[in-house]
Amino acid sequence: MTTRHKNTRTSAIPSPFRVLVVSVFGALAASGQVCTLSPNTTGGPQYNQPQPEVVTIYGTNVAVAWPQSYEVLYVEFAGFYNGYYTYFPSDYTTSIATAYSNWASSASQNESGLSYIYYGTNDSGLNDAGSQGNPDFQPWHQWIVVNQSDLSSPSTLGETSSAWQNYGSNAEPYWAIGTAESRVTNAMSYSGYSQSFEAHVFAHEIGHTMALLDCVLCQQGAGGTIMSYSSSLLEYSSLNITGPQYCDNQQVQQTAYPY
Repeated sequence: MTTRHKNTRTSAIPSPFRVLVVSVFGALAASGQVCTLSPNTTGGPQYNQPQPEVVTIYGTNVAVAWPQSYEVLYVEFAGFYNGYYTYFPSDYTTSIATAYSNWASSASQNESGLSYIYYGTNDSGLNDAGSQGNPDFQPWHQWIVVNQSDLSSPSTLGETSSAWQNYGSNAEPYWAIGTAESRVTNAMSYSGYSQSFEAHVFAHEIGHTMALLDCVLCQQGAGGTIMSYSSSLLEYSSLNITGPQYCDNQQVQQTAYPY
């Protein structure tokens, strides 16, 4: 059985004034590791923890995340997509490796136990998700660089969707993400974005495979969350936020890996 969850995305709406505000808030939030939600629903430094993402499968709420303690292969797709050839710029390759490295280094903090291994430039030989009761299924995450027109809006930088795999048995199903696909715009590579910001965007999209939703009211940056929306407020910031923050790891552990 294969199901798809809704696409999520990061947006790019550059604003030097808003970047300055985020930088100040990020510095304030970095002084402590507290993710208690504030009653201030207009957002702010105390409203840091991203919302969890779950789906209902056969009457059970399941976190939109990889199975615990697996290796996740990742594919930097190179081939024909929507009538044109897509490839991976070298800066994207470096930035994605940074994002995965930061998520892997947090595997003990968020209890995921996950590791990430580069597979290649196409998914040939990898299985589709959906097999029933297959504890040996190899989960994988494919990245496709696309034209901006292939994304849902001119301000979208990336979108991620997932398919489900039963890692248990038919009698006691254990569902988790089997495959994920992240489409990212080619614009970041030629529009002067820093590799730090690219890694931020890729790490944000990885967060959508770790049961984390975009957080409109969350404080982004150190001490906050990488899932804040819009992440483009860090586009010209000096903050180097290229992986999960304390609040992200806390929510991942609570939602997906409470063991």
